[in-house]
Amino acid sequence: MAENAFTRHDQFPRTRWTLIRRATDTDPEQKRQALEDFCRAYWFPLYCYARRRGKTVHDAQDTIQSFFVHLLEQTEKFENLDANLGKLRSWLLTSLQHFITNQHEWSRAAKRGGLASMLVIDVDLAEERLGDLGAADAARAESDFDRRWAETVLSQARQKLKAAHEAAGKRQEYEALRPFLTKGTPEGLIQEAAAKLGKTEGAIRMAVLRLRDDYRVAIQREIADTLDADGDVEAEVRYLIACLG
Repeated sequence: MAENAFTRHDQFPRTRWTLIRRATDTDPEQKRQALEDFCRAYWFPLYCYARRRGKTVHDAQDTIQSFFVHLLEQTEKFENLDANLGKLRSWLLTSLQHFITNQHEWSRAAKRGGLASMLVIDVDLAEERLGDLGAADAARAESDFDRRWAETVLSQARQKLKAAHEAAGKRQEYEALRPFLTKGTPEGLIQEAAAKLGKTEGAIRMAVLRLRDDYRVAIQREIADTLDADGDVEAEVRYLIACLG
């Protein structure tokens, strides 16, 4: 495949566990940025789990804020994480379940740590994304978590793909072709994109194929960053696709 924006501007971090370690940095600014990055990427599936377990909007927000602070203050846990990590998805959910069991004690300690104010959770956006949650259903909490995790992985992959195209000076092309990631290739959209970019319809079709291939690789890399060295990326891809129905 010809070299393109994605392959020339590889902006994908090699591991999320490195991001966690950066959040234990002694430099306040580095710690703040790392906390924001990590929370922004992964708070929503965990928030959804807490809501499905029956927590109110306020309690779920408080739980997830305190949970992240608690995790990132336990610096000794992150010293040798590369050995047998398993799935970050499973590790985070198990950690949250354990935290909820002991929340009364740990959430107070987390707030005393002074980091809670650094974690901003947009509850209005979260509730909009959740839609009509309905009654609490603990039996569905884990399956809902996995579905929201899958949605988060796809969202993260699209953000990285967009950033790679912007870095290559191809923002306009990405925005014109982005609908083809989810809408197939209807003739009307092909013609519209060709007119917008000043290219032939044949060139647009080739560009769409490249973009979809880049998207596939972006998803694989996003997933690989959440597995250990022996993790089966393709198996995780299939599982997450199944979660999305």
